[in-house]
Amino acid sequence: MRKSQLIRRCHVAIMAVAWLVAGSYVSAADLTLEEVIVTGTKRDTAQQDLAIAVTALTENQIKNTFTSDVTALSALAPNVRLNRINGFNAVKGGIRGTAGGNIIKTNDQPVGLAVDDFAINHMQTQFVKLFDIEQIEIFRGPQGTLFGKNTSAGAIAITTKKPVLGEFFGTVEASMGEYSSNQSKATEINLGINVPLSDTIAMRLALIKDDTDGWVSDSKPSLVQPGTGALTPQPYFGGFAPADQRNFVNPPTGRPIGGFDVLAGKLKFLFKPSDFYDALLMFEYVEDNSATPASTNVTPDGEGYVWPLFGFLGNESRGWNDPWKSAQSDTQDSVVDFDQGHKVEVEGVYLTQNFNFDNFTIKSITGMRNSEEILASCYTAEKMTALYDASRNTDQEMLQQELRFISNYDGPLNFVAGAAYYEDDFDFYAFAHLGFREYFFGYSGLNYVYDIQHAAQQRESTAFYVDGTYDLNDKTSITAGFRRTQDKKSFRRLQFGKNAGDDFFNEDMYCGPFC
Repeated sequence: MRKSQLIRRCHVAIMAVAWLVAGSYVSAADLTLEEVIVTGTKRDTAQQDLAIAVTALTENQIKNTFTSDVTALSALAPNVRLNRINGFNAVKGGIRGTAGGNIIKTNDQPVGLAVDDFAINHMQTQFVKLFDIEQIEIFRGPQGTLFGKNTSAGAIAITTKKPVLGEFFGTVEASMGEYSSNQSKATEINLGINVPLSDTIAMRLALIKDDTDGWVSDSKPSLVQPGTGALTPQPYFGGFAPADQRNFVNPPTGRPIGGFDVLAGKLKFLFKPSDFYDALLMFEYVEDNSATPASTNVTPDGEGYVWPLFGFLGNESRGWNDPWKSAQSDTQDSVVDFDQGHKVEVEGVYLTQNFNFDNFTIKSITGMRNSEEILASCYTAEKMTALYDASRNTDQEMLQQELRFISNYDGPLNFVAGAAYYEDDFDFYAFAHLGFREYFFGYSGLNYVYDIQHAAQQRESTAFYVDGTYDLNDKTSITAGFRRTQDKKSFRRLQFGKNAGDDFFNEDMYCGPFC
């Protein structure tokens, strides 16, 4: 993705004004290195005192990437590679070469992600918006003791800003730009406001609105037989003609595809009646109406890949130098609707409580997160439905309850011990057009019936862990930990339509995105 010079010019202009206002000198205070306190280890520890590899990132570092999703971390931390998976606004990649790339909900990622201590372990749900950030800590793996299972590659701990007692303030930030690939627009607005409600209660509201056109253009013609919507089989490898020899209809629209339309917000209440007790109550809401993610065909020719054998050559093989030349299916019916794009709705409630004693703290973390996803996906970078169009729809509920005992003794030994309980339940439906069969058999009407897959999983997980450090002297310490996790899963899957005897179903059988 390439932004145009507009953002860079605005950035330079702002920096120039700031330089004139601040003066052309740098004080000794400006060069002072602040102590970075890491909280992802469940204890507040100075980064230089940790015996594990960790990168701590500030809010300003994230802003300077001009990217508000979690993939921005790839540019800021060594050995971290996070990208969007093809066809989805989901995270693939990992840390230190240990990566995940499977969109299937039953597969947990090798990189754990936690937002304000609430664990999120699926590719789709890990694609979080980075806003209202206090600090992000990236731990190289394995991190099973402190973060639990599925953190063999590492863990990412995101901490957002908390309300401040007794102060009223707010911030508004806006940015706009233009993609050089197709001159489409990108705008983003961030809002944060802190309101004191009493001497012991404060509220904070944080919002982000990301409205971004895609940097990929619908610029590839579709290849279908006029009047039927079917492909025209011609002699070629396997019985098919090269794409360049097919009939071109439905000319490209030139419109941008793959943009974002996301509204996300967090409402937080801090209650601190005394130094002994404080509670943070958070409400989360996300409404994502983004377009279906764009993809391009970069399949190399002459290397044995199936796609060129079917006649669908990669852009380079066609002689196209533009890497953003692509297409997207225009299927729009009750089962698969590309006009609606990717629709995601998230609602979450989280409560964190601290009980501060003289030599230790007891911390309780309670969270519930519900998400609904309707994800129409075109995997082929071709416009015709006769390849593969599908909608993956999921209804997911997550629950977490964790208790921690955090010591603060004057002696050489300090530790954190905890017990956690998790529930992660989902129902998943995939609806797919079967038009790919048209490719082999010519027009047969199969493009107007559908295949359905249904999967459901219920997971319960319990864990106990302890991690402690013993200081041998001022320069040497020993850290050791132990964790025991028990997982219980129940799973069921149905491949066909309304019952096991049906291979197909039609729109009359359709009962909604989640059936």
